[in-house]
Amino acid sequence: MKNEREPVKCPWCKNGAKLKYENFPLKKHNIYKCLKCGIMFQYPIPDINTLYSTEYFDAWGNEELLSITKKENFKILISLLNKYNLLNIKTLLDIGSAQGFLMEVAEENGWRSTGVELSENVRVLNRDIQKKIKYGNFIDMVFEEKGFSAITSISVLEHIPNPIDFIEKVNNLLMKNGVWLVLVPDINSFSRKVLGKRWPHFNLPHIFYYNCDFFKKEMSKYNFTPIYCKTHYSIYSIFYILNQIKINSRGLISLLAKKSLKILPSFVLKKKIKLKGGNLLVIFRKR
Repeated sequence: MKNEREPVKCPWCKNGAKLKYENFPLKKHNIYKCLKCGIMFQYPIPDINTLYSTEYFDAWGNEELLSITKKENFKILISLLNKYNLLNIKTLLDIGSAQGFLMEVAEENGWRSTGVELSENVRVLNRDIQKKIKYGNFIDMVFEEKGFSAITSISVLEHIPNPIDFIEKVNNLLMKNGVWLVLVPDINSFSRKVLGKRWPHFNLPHIFYYNCDFFKKEMSKYNFTPIYCKTHYSIYSIFYILNQIKINSRGLISLLAKKSLKILPSFVLKKKIKLKGGNLLVIFRKR
């Protein structure tokens, strides 16, 4: 592993970076901040093919309770797609489709959807949706060029080790004046500034950490203009919050969350709360 005295370059802009958090996460990787473009990134970059096992997806918990949170949030995102879609066609590519919940909501709103998911370990309960998901590495897949009026990548871009290749492929698949909706952890968020190294988004699968200034400065190089860039308020169920505490915490706090998940009645676990989760929602228009 490189130490602080050895130069590390930003994978995005190739400029120098300074060590921000050492030996984190799991004491195997460091987190650096680029001195020019301002993003943070993990180094060394982990092998993403080893991260998304069946256990990774099982840790999300009960699909029925999870769907309450996910679908409620995806209704907000699809309403934004409907608002900013200027084209007379509603064809959607959802990259990182997971259980297919966003695709379900999109189709309820008149979109024809196609999904992409890296891992076949994730369970999709809706069999009609599952048939529309392609499994494997998005970069290697073949689609009709300029075939989509909208593309979504929810909690995906922070996982991508080669983001420039990813963005260029999105550009090739999106129609002119189409929209690309992105949700990523926001390093300028209040929660990151308060929690510092203990910010829950600093975990092994998250390679890059972005902010709005970065997207405004850098994405024009790739034919994209940000038309919406705001801190995102998400709707969380009590189940989802406790499950995330159980997964991402240690010791007594994790044990208390685990116990609460077992003893709380279903109607309490389903209760929904609107919170800032440290995420940034960005909508790009392709020029």
